[in-house]
Parts: sequence; structure tokens; C-alpha cells
Amino acid sequence: MTNHVIIGNGVAGIKAAETIRRNDSDCKINVIGDETYPFYYRPQLPKLVSGKIEEERLWGKKSEFYEKNNINLHLGKKVTGITPDKIVLTDGVINYSSLLIATGGSIKSRKYPGSELNGEVVVLKTIDDAKNIKEKVKKAKRAVVVGEDFLTLALIEALQSSRLEVTYLLPGDRLWPEILDKDASYILELKLKQKGIKILHNTDIKEIVIKNRTVQGVISTGETLIECQILGVVDKLEPNIDFLSESGIKTDNGVLVNNKMLTNID
Repeated sequence: MTNHVIIGNGVAGIKAAETIRRNDSDCKINVIGDETYPFYYRPQLPKLVSGKIEEERLWGKKSEFYEKNNINLHLGKKVTGITPDKIVLTDGVINYSSLLIATGGSIKSRKYPGSELNGEVVVLKTIDDAKNIKEKVKKAKRAVVVGEDFLTLALIEALQSSRLEVTYLLPGDRLWPEILDKDASYILELKLKQKGIKILHNTDIKEIVIKNRTVQGVISTGETLIECQILGVVDKLEPNIDFLSESGIKTDNGVLVNNKMLTNID
């Protein structure tokens, strides 16, 4: 019996599992996820932070989906390596006859003086991130966010919708420069400003101001002190491929594949 293993419980992994099951009712399907939650809609996380929806509204697939489709779900599992016939986890191994890598990416951390205080600088990528921010906004009035891409915009939306005064530090001259030209960025910036968000171009953080182990503000590269109780720092996504370092699979800022999405390993 064919045993398909999918590393990744996001939209790509789940769609693949659905398609495999639709075309083969007898095979084994194992889905591995590093979070402890079933598949959920990440674009809804800002609404979870602001209280516009409850956690139940996030679920894209509930436990019944996995049971109905006879999918073995392994949650909260970290893959540490792979060989041509098995997945190595921190607490065991899973054999496979075919493997799909759909691990997505993680937000790259940016370091500033003061950012070594773990837990005080926030990002918004997971449900646990959203829950952490939701608690912090209860005691906050102002927030500063630095970054450029869509994850930055999601964090700004979450904080602004929570009725915080948000200052957005844009390291370059436009939003999401890999995707948007200056005109598109300008239109999006107008939307943000209409919501009361202050945008500072070509500005980054020089230093994080910490007092009593909590964020009190930032000093910008323009030598301006900006008070805040929440600081969000969003860098670019990095592909989650560390576990492939000794696998023999070729990578280059991602997994290298041919025109059939196959790696160099059969």
C-alpha cells in the first residue's frame, strides 16, 4: 500500500491531501504539522486579535475532516531530517513511499539593540502569535511596526483594529517592494493613512527603549523617540528547509525542483 507523507499542514499540504484521497481511496496519508492546531485560515488572524471573530471561526478543517478522509494527522511535531525512505522527528520516525515538502516559511528575525528581550517584540504568523498580541493590546495604547510585506500589513491591521495608535516605520520608499510598484504602494498607503496610521518612509529602528523588562518605545534612525507599548518587527519570510541540510536534496533559498515539481531525489 502506498504511504504518502506530507510535511506541512497549511493550505498546500491540505489541498494535496484532499487531492490524493480523491484519486486513491486505499492509500495511507500522513500529514505532519509543527503547530498543535488543525488547518486554519491565517488571513483571519488580525480579526482574532481585535476580537472580531472567535477562534472557532479560524478553522479551515476540523478534526472530522481528517477522520472522514482517513488522514493520519501528526500535530506539534518537528521534522529534524529526512532520508530517501523515512522522516526523522524529534520523537521518532515515519516511513514513506512518497514525500511532499510543503513547509512554508518563517519570519526572519531582525536584531536591534534591546531586541534580545525575548517575548516583547511581536510578529503575527500563527495562532499563538495572535493570542500573545491579543493579551498585550489590553494594556497598550500605542504600537510601532517596522517591515515591508503583507505580513507587516496584517500586523498593522490587527493593532489598528484593536484601537491602538499605530506608527509604521517603512525601511524603504514603498510597501512590499517585491510586488508593488510606487503607484500601487501609494494607493495602499492612502488607505492606511485614512485609518489614522502614521507612516514614516526610509526609517528604521536604531534602538529599542526598554524599562522594567518591557518595551517603552523606540529611537528611530532619524533620532526620534517614538513611544509605544507594543513593537512589531517583521522581516522577510525564509523557507523552512533547515531539516534538509543533510538530506541530499538540492536547495537554494528554497527547494530546487524540475518542471514536474520533483526534487533531485527520486
